Amino acid sequence: MAITTAGWKYLEQLRGKVFDYEFWGRMKENPKDFTRVRRLGFKDVTLLVLNSSKRSNALETYDFMRDVTNKEPVTQEAFNQARRKISYKAFKEFFEDSSAAALEEKDCLLFHGYRVIAIDGSLVLLPKSQELVDRFGKTTPCKGKIYARVSLAADVLNGFLIDGEISGHDTGERKLAKRHIEKDLCEKALYLFDRGYWNSEIAASLINKDRKFMMRIQSNHLSDVFGVDKRSGYFDFHYKEYGIKTQLRFFKFELDSGEMEYLVTNLPEETVPNNELHSLYHLRWGVETRYNELKNLFKIEHFSGKSRQIILQDFYATLTIMNVTAFMILAANFKAKQKRKGKHNKLEYTVNKTFAVGVMRNRFVRILLIDDPVRRVENLDLLISDISKAVSAVRPGRAVSRHNCINKIHKRHPIKNAT
Repeated sequence: MAITTAGWKYLEQLRGKVFDYEFWGRMKENPKDFTRVRRLGFKDVTLLVLNSSKRSNALETYDFMRDVTNKEPVTQEAFNQARRKISYKAFKEFFEDSSAAALEEKDCLLFHGYRVIAIDGSLVLLPKSQELVDRFGKTTPCKGKIYARVSLAADVLNGFLIDGEISGHDTGERKLAKRHIEKDLCEKALYLFDRGYWNSEIAASLINKDRKFMMRIQSNHLSDVFGVDKRSGYFDFHYKEYGIKTQLRFFKFELDSGEMEYLVTNLPEETVPNNELHSLYHLRWGVETRYNELKNLFKIEHFSGKSRQIILQDFYATLTIMNVTAFMILAANFKAKQKRKGKHNKLEYTVNKTFAVGVMRNRFVRILLIDDPVRRVENLDLLISDISKAVSAVRPGRAVSRHNCINKIHKRHPIKNAT
């Protein structure tokens, strides 16, 4: 089988829950919901949301019912009513299961035995409705628009999302980062943070959990680091609440612009020498890539409704599919690498993610609907084989930028009651 054991185990777990009456019972908003046989049942609704298409809702619903489930199409209003009967927690559980499976993945890249997890935040533009103003829009960086704050903990070497939070704009990035850390999802985690995250409490909580970290710090922090001429060294770190008295390392490096950057870490020098710290920090760009994909490839800001429930359903469904895609790409990269064996390429190659997402559309949920496990395996292998046919060169030094406030979508929608 082309997909890894952890990936296959997760897909079977996902399918099991989608078809499981006990799971339906836990995730229904009302015990009386979905008790009668209808064209649009719990299974159909969850799969349609997971299909994660950003076309018109009415068109997507029509095509899904006709082409995927082989049922008579239903109206958009019928689908909207059915969605309101399912808790967003169903999709949150799908995502949490996918991140747990990702951490069980054996065929993954590590850095000196650590999972490199970068934590960072961004803003996501929401459609306008009074409910979302009340839930998310008490403060805003752009007048007249509603933003949620998203925080991701990303396995930057393997493309998985380990944790994800969405909250109001008034919730700070540090507070969301603390929530990621408190979950302590990965025992062998090495956390990376950009400047703006340095905080004695965050550093102390990681040290207290015996977790490794690296943070870029701003010029107005830690006079023990900025006040010395040495490029690297150690400084005393105390935090009374946890009774911590230890030493942390610092390292300085110069950007191409001539600007000096400062890193702080608790990694032992014998494990990660100074000459590797700059390269390690550069891996943090992997979380920027995840945000680029979240907004531009998976089009998270094209939400399919204007209520908090729909926003949360869309958010966790999208994170789930991002992890499913990562499992598929992990397997497809292995297959593509086997095909290139013996060729001497100057650059590394990886599966084109845009192509992979396009190939997965509809086919992934069709595979979940197949009753025969042998046929499910065959169709999954074929899907991975097709994904492996499009590869792109990995060009070192490329970066992505994010734009939080300037956004062309949602210029419509005057504030009104949520649907």
